[in-house]
Amino acid sequence: MIDISRLYHWTGYFHLQSTKPQTLGYSLHDSPFGLATYIVEKFNEWGGISNQSILDTFTIDELLTNIMIYWINGPTPTINYYYEYIHSNENMFGGGDIGYIDVPVGVAVFPGEIIVPVRSFVEWSFNIVSWNEMNKGGHFAAFEQPELLARDIRQFRSVVEGKAAMGKEEV
Repeated sequence: MIDISRLYHWTGYFHLQSTKPQTLGYSLHDSPFGLATYIVEKFNEWGGISNQSILDTFTIDELLTNIMIYWINGPTPTINYYYEYIHSNENMFGGGDIGYIDVPVGVAVFPGEIIVPVRSFVEWSFNIVSWNEMNKGGHFAAFEQPELLARDIRQFRSVVEGKAAMGKEEV
């Protein structure tokens, strides 16, 4: 079940970036401090961090490295993504029908993710061959829980390879 209050609280950035991306883009591009606060706030909110310091999950070096990647490359392209996605006809909000994707898909569900997917909804559009619900982690799973994510990816690979080795055309 989707928690609407959580969704409303955590998706303000999506609304801003999908309607007024250049306002935010210029602001973040012009101020390293503004960019740093914007990014660190996302790590703090989406990091699956509950009742602890952000520094219990991420080091200062990890946060600064992430900030520097955006600062050196410029934040504008990533900010424009949401605007372009929402204003295209090929998105789930705009009525675009992408059809059923039959390529094997593995899903690792982390409880601190912004929107936790509902399996029955995802299976409607994708060929789910691996679905694992983790007990910890959030939006930045590769940073927060690298061992859990790596184990899940290896498990997905073995499922796909196992079905291929059995001679099944469809996985």
